[in-house]
Amino acid sequence: MIEYSGSNLNTIEDKICRIAEIADNAKGGSITALDLRGICDFTDAFVIITATSNTHINSMMMIIDKKIRKYGIRPINKPDLNSGRWGLIDYSDIIVHLFESETRKFYALENLWGDAPRLEWEKIAVIKNSPKGSRAPV
Repeated sequence: MIEYSGSNLNTIEDKICRIAEIADNAKGGSITALDLRGICDFTDAFVIITATSNTHINSMMMIIDKKIRKYGIRPINKPDLNSGRWGLIDYSDIIVHLFESETRKFYALENLWGDAPRLEWEKIAVIKNSPKGSRAPV
């Protein structure tokens, strides 16, 4: 388990790390972050997460929203807990997509946005948590 220790979420990378860590702790699977800066005009990043069921999607949406609100960050929409196999939390600069596995394969956002670089949130979290001057393991 990776813990993001930052007290502020000042950058896109900070927000992605925290969202991904929350989802990881809530048993979210195949967490992928796409950097859409310069590619997309409506957001800077996607965080894409696989859930095991509709109940799992709803649970993760509530957990992510509750924990991110502690940083003073609010979604521009109220997460729809009756969304079915695809949940969405829109923070404007980051959009969190929560899918059941088959739905994720069907929509294939990673392929649709194939030219977007992936942000390796686990490595960013390790670097952020490393003492100054030390290097994160590669």
